[in-house]
Amino acid sequence: MSVADANPLNWQNAQQVAADGVFSFLMPFYCALPSTGSNCLMDQVQWNIITYDANGNPVTSGCAASGCQFHLCAGGTTQILPTALMISLASASVGLSWSTMASDFVLEQSTNMVDWNPVTWPGATSFDTISVQMPPQGSGGFFRLRHK
Repeated sequence: MSVADANPLNWQNAQQVAADGVFSFLMPFYCALPSTGSNCLMDQVQWNIITYDANGNPVTSGCAASGCQFHLCAGGTTQILPTALMISLASASVGLSWSTMASDFVLEQSTNMVDWNPVTWPGATSFDTISVQMPPQGSGGFFRLRHK
């Protein structure tokens, strides 16, 4: 859905224009679409907002005002799935981990919340956790889990 009614640099206004009520209204339409099998349409979705400049170039993106959790299509209604990314501080670095229940997600990083790239740091999987350790020099920026 597009709304051409704001300054693309005013993130707070973008979240007010694309309020949760708009996403809630659109969810039944999204959930009723046929699955394509190409990972393009899933039974869950993260509510995101992207602002564009007058030339159609992305300016910024981020989560809806209510947060970054996933919303699941289930029985004609939507259910909210909890956010799964956990951050823990170590002596000289930061560890990022998520549940093995979300093993079909990929960890991505961005410096501008528009251009996202997969994290390539070495990872480890235990019985219930997938984790990566940020290099000592850090990376600065933002992180998200995205469904593969």
